Amino acid sequence: SCSAGHEMFVELGLTVSVRRSRLLAVEAIVHAHCGEYAEALTCCSRARNMHQQVCSLTTPSAADIWLSEAYVKNCMGDVRGARECLEQARVVRENIEEEGKSEGDSPLKP
Repeated sequence: SCSAGHEMFVELGLTVSVRRSRLLAVEAIVHAHCGEYAEALTCCSRARNMHQQVCSLTTPSAADIWLSEAYVKNCMGDVRGARECLEQARVVRENIEEEGKSEGDSPLKP
């Protein structure tokens, strides 16, 4: 049906946006590794914003983005900022585990 096709298209669009946000998070790590901190922080910000627009922050992808930002901040010498990002990733992970308990063994969407 037409509506089923539309739903599939929307889900595909969400999947593409999530993948793009994860790619930005990886790009941030590469920039940080090369000492390009401004570019790295920009990628982190773009990844988080893109991810927030398409899905909740309680996803494995959201945790990946926080972990990438923790790496970037650690490379910059911002230990406190890195710890804050690690804490955010931990909270996301715990929320995912809690949702998983309430939903049974249903697979997590990215």
